[in-house]
Amino acid sequence: MLPLVIGESFVFYSIISLLYHFQLLSLDARTFQLFGRKFQAWCIYKRLALHASYAMIAQEVQELFGEKVGDFSIPRFIKYFASYYAETEQMLIQGMLRSPHLHADETTISIKGTDYYVWVFTDGTHVVFKLTETREATIAHELLSSYTGILISDFFPGYHALQCQQQKCWVHLIRDLNDDLWKSPWDVEFEHFIVEVRSLIVPIIATTDRYGLKRHHLQKFKSDVEAFYKQTITGKTYKSELVKTYQKRFVRYQESLFTFLDYDGVPWHNNLRFAHF
Repeated sequence: MLPLVIGESFVFYSIISLLYHFQLLSLDARTFQLFGRKFQAWCIYKRLALHASYAMIAQEVQELFGEKVGDFSIPRFIKYFASYYAETEQMLIQGMLRSPHLHADETTISIKGTDYYVWVFTDGTHVVFKLTETREATIAHELLSSYTGILISDFFPGYHALQCQQQKCWVHLIRDLNDDLWKSPWDVEFEHFIVEVRSLIVPIIATTDRYGLKRHHLQKFKSDVEAFYKQTITGKTYKSELVKTYQKRFVRYQESLFTFLDYDGVPWHNNLRFAHF
């Protein structure tokens, strides 16, 4: 497992360390001092944020500054900055773990034809990326083992065993419901089920749009949630296999689907992590 660091002013440093961890760049650790730090940062930005090739960067350096940059210069810049910002990650992690709630997600990234998993953890101010070879959630458990706030995530089972309170993303759930409805247009029972879910969640979302994520305005919906579960989830038998699947899902995540009703400022979705991916 490898720490990746992101700060508000240096988004392009997010993949620096992973290149060396997996020996995709195999240079020594000596600092390259021929060029100034700001110039090195400019070259790294071109490479990591704008995806320019080393040849293109070298050509632009020649045209703009009249300087020649060797084949190994920019990789050395990257390695130097990875080392320089190593301590920053710990500062970001500590700041993030003090937040009352944070977001987590993971996605695949291809490096030289090999797939890896990048994990993002953010509270909206601090952002930390991690890289793993598999989707095993060990990294999330290690990072959040002492976290006492509320974790906002999708329905990936790896997050479920974490001991902190959780809020599952309704955007993911609504997307899954819509996708399955398109795939099963003749499942009348599933259509009726979606209508019941819609009748519950749409007024809640409308309230957050009008008043914000305020516990004072959201608490009134707890009785609606209880009625929904009694009438639609735990108190009903279905024939549709698709509905049965969602029935089990609602039972499993009953507590974490509606955590946001009990707190101020806790989102009902995990959209914040998209800004960083």
